Order: sequence, then C-alpha cells, then structure tokens
Amino acid sequence: MASNQPMDELEKKPSSLKTIITAIVILMLLGSNVYLFKQLEEKNHQIDEANKVTTIVKTEKDSVIGELNVVEAELEQLRLELMGKDSLLEIKDKEIQQKIYQIRKMAVSGDATQLKKAKEEIEALKGEMAKFTMESEELRKQNQELLAKNGELNSSLDEANAKRSQAEREKDMLTGKVKLGSQMLAANIKVEAVTVKRNKEKVVTRAKSVQKFRICFTIMQNLIVDKGPRNVYIRVVGPDRSVMSSNVSNTFVYNDKPTVYSEKKNYNYDNKAINMCLYWDKTQDALSKGEYAVELYDDLSMLGRGTVTLD
Repeated sequence: MASNQPMDELEKKPSSLKTIITAIVILMLLGSNVYLFKQLEEKNHQIDEANKVTTIVKTEKDSVIGELNVVEAELEQLRLELMGKDSLLEIKDKEIQQKIYQIRKMAVSGDATQLKKAKEEIEALKGEMAKFTMESEELRKQNQELLAKNGELNSSLDEANAKRSQAEREKDMLTGKVKLGSQMLAANIKVEAVTVKRNKEKVVTRAKSVQKFRICFTIMQNLIVDKGPRNVYIRVVGPDRSVMSSNVSNTFVYNDKPTVYSEKKNYNYDNKAINMCLYWDKTQDALSKGEYAVELYDDLSMLGRGTVTLD
C-alpha cells in the first residue's frame, strides 16, 4: 500500500495541470468572445447611429427640397399674376431663380452643415419674396388708384368735351339762325316775256315774238341787314338748263365758286322793302319753246325764283 501511493500522486499531477490549462484556454476564449461581442456591439451601435444620421440628413434634405419647391411654385404663381404688369418682377425673377438653383444644389449634394445653410437661405428667400409681394401689392394699389383717378379725369374730360360740343352746336345753330336771318329775300316775283312796239311793251307768249324778259319783284325788309349798297344778280336758265348770258365773263361768287349771271343791278338798301324791275334782252335771234327759270341772287344767297313758259 505504501509503495503504490506515490505512483497515484504522479498520475494525478498531469491530469490537474491539463485541467488548469484547459480552464485557462476556456477563460481566454471566453474573454476573447466577450471582447469580440463588445466590438461587434459597438460597431452595430455605430452603424445604427450612422443610419440614424443618414435618415435625419435624408429627411432634412427632403424637407429642404420640399420647401424649395413650395417657394418656386409661389414664385411661378406670382409671375403669372404680374406677367406684363410689373417690370420689377422681371429684374427680381432672375436673382431669385439663381438663388433657388444654388440652394437646390446645396440640398441635393450637401451634408448636414450645408443643409442647415440651405434652410437659412430658404428662410431668407421667403422673407425676400414676402417683401417683394408686399411691394408689388402696394404698387398695384397705387396703380389702381391712378387708374381710378385717370378714369375720373377722363370722365370729367368727356363731360367737358360734351359741354363744349353742345356749346359749339348751339353756337352753330345760333350762327345759322343769324346767317339765315341776315339773308335777303325777294317776293312777288313776276317774270313776263315782252315785245316793244312804238315804245310800248306788250306781253307775249310766243317764243319767236319775245324781245326781252321783264322781271319784277320786291326786296323784302330785313332789319338785321346793314344799310348800304347791294347787288342783285339775275340768272336766266333756258329749257336746256344752260344759263343765257351775253358774256361768259359776267360772274359773281356763290358758294365759293364763280357763277355766271345774265343781268345785274345795283341798288341802295335802307332797311325798307324795295320794289324793282329788271330787263333781260334776249341773246339770240329766237328763243326756244319751253319753260325758262329766272333765279335772283345777291352776294350772299339766293333771293328767289320765278318762271315763264313760251310756246
């Protein structure tokens, strides 16, 4: 018994050492696993944080782009409302479009810092557009006030023109009445064809017997006409509508045109009715049959008309 005990002890010692070594290895493996687990856990945490940052950045980026789209839509609406009405918009539009382009570029390709700057730029742009909208609205109001005042002025001008036109019409009517009232008139016009035998006049109707026309009439009283010398012109118009005159240079001005007359007489007007007779000697060997018209004129107007018929 005594001799076997050392051998047992020797056999037990290597077994204990192996156990210890195994335990140490296991502990080392466990430590390594714990370390690796911690490393993995930290990496996963870093990845999660990075994903969160990426998500936040993407959200911020989408938000910035969305706000930018709203600003651009508002600018387009403002452009449509003020198109052709506000020259200030044409100048500002280019500046705003350039800023929108720069902000969009920062939002699409930028990091968190640039996104923050882009948001600040958008807020500044919103303020600028709000100010511009207020200025445009104020200009629009002023323009409407000017248009209203212009309408009032045009209305007043139209009213003044209407009154002036009415006054001119009334003046023309009054002038016409005065002109009409200042015209001389002949009444009791009597045209007779006569022949002279033994210094006596005889009224005839046969064309071949006529030597002259006797035209008697009354110049009517007109108190508006000034006193003084006046002329009376006789125009004898034959059946063929031609004026019968001994000299084509015998003319007077009527309606701003030279007019041939057959006979002329001067007289003095004294604001009283005047009876007078004129004679027209025939200008050809024999007169034609038909109706002859005798027209009486002065230097301003036609006085009257008479006729005689020859057979």
